Amino acid sequence: MNLALWLQRSARIHGQRPALALGLEAVLDYTGLGEAAARCAGGLAARGLAAGDRVALFMDNAPDYLVGLWACWWLGAVVVPINARLHGREAGWICGHSGARLCLVDARHA
Repeated sequence: MNLALWLQRSARIHGQRPALALGLEAVLDYTGLGEAAARCAGGLAARGLAAGDRVALFMDNAPDYLVGLWACWWLGAVVVPINARLHGREAGWICGHSGARLCLVDARHA
């Protein structure tokens, strides 16, 4: 079972309900989260990634992290979460040894 099916179902049933918040502010509803995850998954696929590929996530705890996470699941990729507090060299080691084909980062970790 693909976890993204849960997001698709939630978007269909609860589309306008808040799905992601930053503090007290709702950032995305379920429809928006589903659309963002699908777009990101399409971008990953356009880069040649496919189901079963590993994708590292080296980002702060923010809404974009969850969009990337759901996008990987949407694609059927395997997520390799990397603690945002690690040094870039440590993250590089994890990427290299995990078999990650791509690492999604935010501006701070780029």
